[in-house]
Amino acid sequence: MIAKIAFKTFLLIVGSVVMFKGAEYLVKLHDRGTLDADLKPVLASLTPVEVIQRCGPPDLETISDLLFRDLTYQRSGVVLKFIRSGTEETDWMFSSIDSSPPGRKNQRRMLDSLPCLK
Repeated sequence: MIAKIAFKTFLLIVGSVVMFKGAEYLVKLHDRGTLDADLKPVLASLTPVEVIQRCGPPDLETISDLLFRDLTYQRSGVVLKFIRSGTEETDWMFSSIDSSPPGRKNQRRMLDSLPCLK
């Protein structure tokens, strides 16, 4: 009899912990998606020329196949990647933001490390 009560109490405690931790996880997952969604309009309008005007020359600039352009700001640990959408110099479109060195996945933190883009 006492074993049944102890077992039910144990299940109640474990169930409560799982329920609260699951809810916490879902909230964090939603917040992370929301932050990245908020960044899309800011990042989508960026061009390499605009970034260089606002943030200064990058520590490393790579252009490959005349279609891909990476601006690396090592002090901030950010790599901004662009692709060419046409033949004009101004036809560059934002592609992605990465960390340098790789490891930081949060776009909000990467963008925060380059305050000149805000």
